[in-house]
Amino acid sequence: MARLVDGSDRSESRSRQSGRDARTPDETSTNAELASLTVDEQFLNDAEAWVWLTTLQVALRSTAQTNGLLTDELLAEADEQMLSYVRTIQSLLFDLAACF
Repeated sequence: MARLVDGSDRSESRSRQSGRDARTPDETSTNAELASLTVDEQFLNDAEAWVWLTTLQVALRSTAQTNGLLTDELLAEADEQMLSYVRTIQSLLFDLAACF
């Protein structure tokens, strides 16, 4: 069984993930670790999908803030590569959210 940085195993982390909205720095780290552990899996359980959803939300929010893409107008002015990256993450988020 794979161990996470906080010493718990993957199944323990899965059980901690469901039903939480507020994310602490440790929990965000655990989410990222669980996402990396499931990157090659063909199917995800609900907790793993939730982890991917929240991890991608953090990535999208960070990208928007870092690149000053905080309005529709600023996003429309972004270069094609950045626009493609943001749209890809958004698409993945909408697809994952539709599973819930």
